[in-house]
Amino acid sequence: MKSNSHRQARLFQVGLAFAVWCGLVVGTLGLVLIAGSHSAFAKQPLAKPAWGVDSGVVRLPAGLVAQSMPRDRFNQLLFLGTPKLSHGDVDDVIETVRQNSSLFGLAIMATVVQQDGKYQLREVGLGHSYMIGKRPTIVTSEKADSLGADLGMIASRVLAKNESMMDPPMVVIQTTSLIVFDVTALMAINGQHVDRRMRHLIWTHPTTGRTATAVWLLNEEITPPGAKQWAIESAMPIHLIPADTVEDRAIHVDGDEISWSIPSDRAFALQRLPGKTQVSWSPALREHLGNRAFDEASLGRMLEAINDAIASATGSETQNR
Repeated sequence: MKSNSHRQARLFQVGLAFAVWCGLVVGTLGLVLIAGSHSAFAKQPLAKPAWGVDSGVVRLPAGLVAQSMPRDRFNQLLFLGTPKLSHGDVDDVIETVRQNSSLFGLAIMATVVQQDGKYQLREVGLGHSYMIGKRPTIVTSEKADSLGADLGMIASRVLAKNESMMDPPMVVIQTTSLIVFDVTALMAINGQHVDRRMRHLIWTHPTTGRTATAVWLLNEEITPPGAKQWAIESAMPIHLIPADTVEDRAIHVDGDEISWSIPSDRAFALQRLPGKTQVSWSPALREHLGNRAFDEASLGRMLEAINDAIASATGSETQNR
């Protein structure tokens, strides 16, 4: 797992190319624990990260407007985040790097469909967005010019580097209503830039069709060899974000990782997880949110634990109770 983690870490490690991923989560939307909501597994866990329909996570197509709107695919925006150098040794970063670090946002979108009267989460898409006119638009190096994105030489190189750094997530489990996947993120914890496994739980309510996400950190460094669960990173709580969230991503700068004005891959790290709503760690959450893999029973226990925690944190009853 160590080699996979190091490879996936490139998704969050940023030099001149700023490919900072943004996690997601929910406000008062409760997880659906009604009978049958996760009893039939649509996809089995994958052995390794892979892009494509079979993985449940795909690349967003160029030209797609990163907004929620009626269409067959990617009709819900989950998160759109733009990196902002805001913490640490920001003054050590030259102006050229500052300007280009915020050109591209990371968009996370979902395809939600209705089948047999119930909404289902078909797929999740990831891509880099750029403002074309007043619309955040998914761009790729191949099609940026044809889409009207006047990037210039430096920005074009930043986009190309971002694309090369975006490794596919590790999909842990996917059902018709949810998907759980991990990426390795470079996080700023107590002022130090450290690799952590960032877990995302994205789910769609079968009645309303609303989709949301919860995100938290797992610590591979202190996980015992052969353990069935990853250790929880308790330095940061679980974060919840509603769909259609657009926000700046706070980035911490480590000046020791900048040499001759050039930042290394470890110079920039996420200062915090996204989303304003936080859920504190409880014994039940610690017990059930670190699984390396899930069967029906363990998935149900995880959903029940986080469902109860969300209801407590938001001060409202979940929709299925």
